[in-house]
Amino acid sequence: MKGHWVKGGEAMIANNGETAIIHLMGNRPDSTITGGPLTDEFKFVNVHFHWGECDCDGSEHEINGASYSMEAHVVHRNSKYNKFNDCLRYKDGLCVLVYFFLVTKDAYLKSNPYVEEIIEHLKFIRNPHTSINLPTNILYWMRKAIYCSKYYTYSGSYHVKTDPECVIWIVFPLFIPVTSYQVNEFRKLKNESQEEIIDNCHKINTLNTSQVFTVLND
Repeated sequence: MKGHWVKGGEAMIANNGETAIIHLMGNRPDSTITGGPLTDEFKFVNVHFHWGECDCDGSEHEINGASYSMEAHVVHRNSKYNKFNDCLRYKDGLCVLVYFFLVTKDAYLKSNPYVEEIIEHLKFIRNPHTSINLPTNILYWMRKAIYCSKYYTYSGSYHVKTDPECVIWIVFPLFIPVTSYQVNEFRKLKNESQEEIIDNCHKINTLNTSQVFTVLND
């Protein structure tokens, strides 16, 4: 990982009617990922979040049958393709890093302060198509994956119903502690119909022909 949490440029969080989504903009170096299962350099696109109606079931991935309160998708596109839509046509078009968030009894004491800053800005984007600037190093919580001893990876789709398998998924088996209050702030965001987005996580799919690989992180 390179450049995701540096200061400089701009960072913004928006409500697109489906989720909260973070963009990095302005005069800052590209945020990129390389190595591991990737043979090319991948450039940052956005971070968006998924959550459920209850704190015990809001993630789109499970590990050994366990679900988490929330899940963040850190989306990157292969730099060898010119446009994002082009990436949807190729098996190596995108790479998405998966981070889990979990409500725990002592989460208040262990909450990451950079995640807290995201929560504090959600009240300004409750209506769809609204946005507000964030501190430029708002993705500092991503660093936790550096200390992860292993990760899971598989090939899959970006939008299950419309896109072919164009994503290299990398799932980190770790969680970032949050409070129930913090997760509930995401549920207050509204969609196009001015209804609160109580649940925006897709249900678990079968693997079909996909294979999940466990990789030790040296």
